[in-house]
Amino acid sequence: MIKSCLRIAIMLLFILVFSACGNTVITPIPTLSNAQGIDPTDGFMKDGQANLAQKDYQGAIDSYSKAIHLSPELIMAYFGRGQAYAALRRDTEALADFSTIIDLNPGFTLAYSARAAVYIEKNDYDPAIADLSKVVELKPEDAVSYVNRAVIFDAKKDYKNAIDDYTSALVLVPDNVSILNNRGNSYSKQGDSDAALTDFSRAIEVQPDYTLAYFNRARTYLDKKESDKALLDFSKVIELQPDYAGAYSGRAIIYFDSKEYDKALLDFNKAVELSPQDPTNYYYRGTVLATNGNNEAALADFSKWTTFSPPNPLAFYNRGTIYDRLGKYDLSLSDYSKAIELAPNQIEFFNNRGNSYFQLKQYDKAVDDFSTALKIDKKYSLAYINRGRSYLAIEKYDLALADFSKAIGIKPDDANSYYNRGVVYYNMKKYDLAVADASMAIKLQPDLASGYVIRGLAFLQQNSVEKALDDFNQTIKLDPQNGQGYLYRAVIYRSRGQNSEAVADLKQILTLDPGETLRVEVEKMLKELGG
Repeated sequence: MIKSCLRIAIMLLFILVFSACGNTVITPIPTLSNAQGIDPTDGFMKDGQANLAQKDYQGAIDSYSKAIHLSPELIMAYFGRGQAYAALRRDTEALADFSTIIDLNPGFTLAYSARAAVYIEKNDYDPAIADLSKVVELKPEDAVSYVNRAVIFDAKKDYKNAIDDYTSALVLVPDNVSILNNRGNSYSKQGDSDAALTDFSRAIEVQPDYTLAYFNRARTYLDKKESDKALLDFSKVIELQPDYAGAYSGRAIIYFDSKEYDKALLDFNKAVELSPQDPTNYYYRGTVLATNGNNEAALADFSKWTTFSPPNPLAFYNRGTIYDRLGKYDLSLSDYSKAIELAPNQIEFFNNRGNSYFQLKQYDKAVDDFSTALKIDKKYSLAYINRGRSYLAIEKYDLALADFSKAIGIKPDDANSYYNRGVVYYNMKKYDLAVADASMAIKLQPDLASGYVIRGLAFLQQNSVEKALDDFNQTIKLDPQNGQGYLYRAVIYRSRGQNSEAVADLKQILTLDPGETLRVEVEKMLKELGG
């Protein structure tokens, strides 16, 4: 929305800095008293000006209205009252006053500028451009009007006209750093990074301490994936202006991408300290914390992010992923549902909620969510895999087989799909096909311990005991915490009468926090073996 970045001040018609967008305008328009030589001793006019200065806008309206009552064609009374109306967001009355001035004196450029400002507040940009164009026509040497019109063009994504206006302004005020910065931003948005860098660099050459140009040049370097140069510019911004929160965030992103997580965390901490009301800082810091495995701290940041208005669906989605990690599936389910409410067409949201339903053994609801994700994107292979797992859990093997085969068709190099289809074939007692799929999964991902487990089980069913033993040994080698590898190796040892080896493997399982079902089975086997 343009209004958050684009405002042309009405009070005394000073042109302000568009800091949020990095776009600035320059030089104030003359104040009331020196614009037309109004006699400051005039009682009502003097009172109106004083009330405006003190932000007593209703008082200003009353004073100027009395002046207008005495002199219905007193332009500066309409002008002052229009400013007061505008400050109170009484836009209709403000527009009426500025329009009256234009009717009385069509050459009075301040009225066009002031009316343009009101139109901008109303998000009515075309008449604002028309008024600023009139100012340019009447006063072609007015660089400020070119700049203000350019800012509107930029906000409307009409970058060509924005650049043309900034260029016209630079002809009038060569090497003005604010205009160079503005034009650089428009070039950047237009996709012309080289032209943008030229403008930012020229602004820095003219004014070496111009932090905004360093910041915008750093962002442009990031877009060009020139991280080293971006890092230098963000650091320069911090050197020049240590309280510039955005520079810390920008530098932290570079550190994060280069896996320098400690440095990234320090910079995000500083960004949060300097700008605690910026929700993106909590998002970025939470992401660093989550990447480092600090789930509780990440949860706190994502929770803080959910409190901002308007609510961001990614805040709830990210918090949901942390709840998943913590095994709090009821809470993750709630967050994914909120994310879906806010953004009902995001396939990842349905996929993750489906996984939460799966973990809660609500398989039918899981199938529904994965199916919804596939309605949004028929080529989303992960949803086929997850829906296939849900069908597998409720023993609908044909449907599971179809989903895993579909996933393989979309991503033929995905080991996970072959592994899961191998599990289906195993359950369908199609052991040759199970071995083939497990072998393909292992070929694609040689460190896939679970692939060796399912192939080892299939080998056992084919009485290929040595091959099975080799696979269970490899499972344990790849993943010493894999209880299944120890369990099935223990089964082979027991069948061979190697009871001491079997007992050792079973006892090892009990050290791995195996879960209640496996623990009971292991203790039963140990009892049978006298272990």
